[in-house]
Amino acid sequence: MRALAVILALSGLATLVVSRLGTAVAKDGGAAERGRRFDWAPGHRDVYSVRWDGTSGRDVLGSDEKNLSGTATFDGDVSVRSLERDADGVGTLAYRIEQVRAYGLSVDGKELVSGNDRRLAIAALIGQEAIARVDGRGVVGSIAYHHDAPASTRELLRHLVGMMRVTLPENVRATSWSAQEPTPNGVARVRYEDDGGTLRRVRLSYVGITGLENEGEAEQQLSSTASIVLDEHGSLRSVADQESLQARSPAGALSSRWTFSAKRTSSGGFDVKTANRDDLDEATGASQLARERQRGRDERLSNGWDLGSIEVELAVYGKGARIDSTFVARAAAYVRLHPESCAHLVAWFEDARLTDLGRQLVLDVLSAAGSDEAQAAMRDALGTKEARDPALRGALVQRFVFVADPTPESARFVASVYDDARAAGETPVAFRAAAALGAIVEHLSGSDELAAELDRRLRSDLAERRSPEETVALLLALGNARQEDDLTAPSRRSPKTTRRRCASRWLDRCGVSTIRRRPLRCSRSSGTPSRL
Repeated sequence: MRALAVILALSGLATLVVSRLGTAVAKDGGAAERGRRFDWAPGHRDVYSVRWDGTSGRDVLGSDEKNLSGTATFDGDVSVRSLERDADGVGTLAYRIEQVRAYGLSVDGKELVSGNDRRLAIAALIGQEAIARVDGRGVVGSIAYHHDAPASTRELLRHLVGMMRVTLPENVRATSWSAQEPTPNGVARVRYEDDGGTLRRVRLSYVGITGLENEGEAEQQLSSTASIVLDEHGSLRSVADQESLQARSPAGALSSRWTFSAKRTSSGGFDVKTANRDDLDEATGASQLARERQRGRDERLSNGWDLGSIEVELAVYGKGARIDSTFVARAAAYVRLHPESCAHLVAWFEDARLTDLGRQLVLDVLSAAGSDEAQAAMRDALGTKEARDPALRGALVQRFVFVADPTPESARFVASVYDDARAAGETPVAFRAAAALGAIVEHLSGSDELAAELDRRLRSDLAERRSPEETVALLLALGNARQEDDLTAPSRRSPKTTRRRCASRWLDRCGVSTIRRRPLRCSRSSGTPSRL
């Protein structure tokens, strides 16, 4: 399956397989009339014959990295079974690869799958399935996979579900509507037209393009048409889709072209009790591949290390010995591989033999590890009596700045440390907790409401203008947060020089251009914004 992973990484394309769209519920007496909603009747099974051919290429501008191009072909059968429908009309569907007639992958004209490898790859694909939750409009809510599904297969199945979703309008009587839908190339804005029996779909543009996500807005040349034929009962009969995309950003270019066709070959029933829904998880192929790469790096970094050696180093460095520049990274790698070590590090944190510098190094290791267990250990350490001294406590809570993926629990904990310290007048702790809280706002993912709440709290406290020092601290905290709403935050009551210096650094963190800064008449600070 390495070949499949290569082509997925190269082009973002996967085997595109069709799903059954279910039996539509007619609103005007005829199933083919407008007013469709997918019924997802449990126990129904459709089989589709699928043919897909795709080519793609990636050019890296201004780099020695080799430009790549590739092709992929799939010809096979896919069944889609409706396993369940809940009270809200959300169906649970199983997409399963039943047969593979032809399968090929190539990069720069060289076949990646041939002979025995092709037979092995085909055998590995047959029987793989994804379990998707799809509502009555066809919107996919979640996709789960069996635990033993390889990362590359998960990515293939994710594209399977995403590519062939069909989105019905919110207004059941609409004859045209817009939506956003995922494809192997990214997330596309699409337009539907309904003539009563056939849906015409055109992709207008891509919101985000796979492989160019972090390279600024890309110029796009996109040509796309799809014809989706529904039968007299409103379920999918056939689909024909084609797309050509040329995208260019300052860092690179992507070209992609595919043709896809699918035709229903049979329909029938099945026993829902035979479906396997055990051992499912929702980790995507991309996230699983990232975890596998991270684990490989961690194993290399922590090779030869154990918990005892880490604790010894913490004690030695805590007494003033020169710290090895690789120590934190290597110890953090060990902690990620061995989550149980987090509790041991908290116990070592409490040990009287460890100095305050050693305790700060413990938090350095845990914050660099960044796992849920490591963050919980950081919170536990800050709850010990050894972390009560304000000077040390401020330095410790500041380590949350360096947590790359903070949890909501960590966000709430740092907010409570900040609130308590501010109420008690412990400014060294409050200022450093504010800086950490701002960084958490920026990096908190999946909890937008919580991030917005914490950001508003910082702005509200800034508006109180308790002291020039707190104004500086909160401006820097908002600079760490980098939220658009914070651009109106700088106070005009703090001392003039301090305000200019702090506002400049705050704007640097927010990424505001020099032109927008000119009315402040302050130059860019040469240093990295301090996190206090």
